[in-house]
Amino acid sequence: MMATQLAVTLAVVLALMQTVLVAAVDVTCSEQAPTLPHNTVYMQKCDPSHKSTAPGVWPCFTHSSGSLYGADIASIPGPVDNDLVVAKNADLTDFVPASADKNVPITIRYHDAGISLHYRPKDACYTLSVEKWSATSGYRMQITVQADDLAHTLLDTATIMTADTCEKWIWIRLDKE
Repeated sequence: MMATQLAVTLAVVLALMQTVLVAAVDVTCSEQAPTLPHNTVYMQKCDPSHKSTAPGVWPCFTHSSGSLYGADIASIPGPVDNDLVVAKNADLTDFVPASADKNVPITIRYHDAGISLHYRPKDACYTLSVEKWSATSGYRMQITVQADDLAHTLLDTATIMTADTCEKWIWIRLDKE
């Protein structure tokens, strides 16, 4: 009987120790549920067969590496609201601002990367900026646009942090350095 009580006590103590160790690990998580895919809404704004780059069109974002998984999305200023963007599918790599008012500014905070992407509409175009707020994350973000069939890097956390553009198609590259 004493051996059984001792074994149970030891098992409880070990379970508590494991719980404390897991809780002590620095886990980075989104504050909200992930963005849900809405393909129909996404395609209304970003149908690839309509690659218009005219001013005032919706910007369409694609992660060539990385995704929105684990990211928080907020209006500027405002609380976290992952419904501010519409994802194309469950991969969470392609997205577009969701608001009927494309003038709503948005910040996407990539927790694991220690980087934020800021989108601010401006005169039928928009300003994009990247902010690296964790020097120890080891990640780098590059933003590329395509104009006249030539792709060029618009932003890079290693060099250029803010730029204005009117391009419709934006590629996000989020890599571990």
